[in-house]
Amino acid sequence: MVSADHHRPGRKRLLRTLIADITIRPGAAPDTVRIGVCWRSGACEELTAERVSNICAARRSASEVVEMVHRLGPATDNATLAQQFDAAGYRTGTGRIFGAGSVRLIRRGA
Repeated sequence: MVSADHHRPGRKRLLRTLIADITIRPGAAPDTVRIGVCWRSGACEELTAERVSNICAARRSASEVVEMVHRLGPATDNATLAQQFDAAGYRTGTGRIFGAGSVRLIRRGA
């Protein structure tokens, strides 16, 4: 079976043949950005997207999780906390399941 990453160079090559220019400008609101795409056919269009704020803030674990680490942390080891977070359906700031290392990072940052 071929992975999706196997076709990435081909997709990039295809996009290079279709797109002539991309321009990124600030949006009307501070949290938006305007993306201008000019196609090789001569047509142009403008898209508006949400600006990524601070990448650290975007990847931060939920405040409830951090609070639980503070509250339960002194009496509970990392692996047990990770199991509790997974059972409750929480995910890390990057969308992964919790492990002992993830909890350790929250303790270190707190």
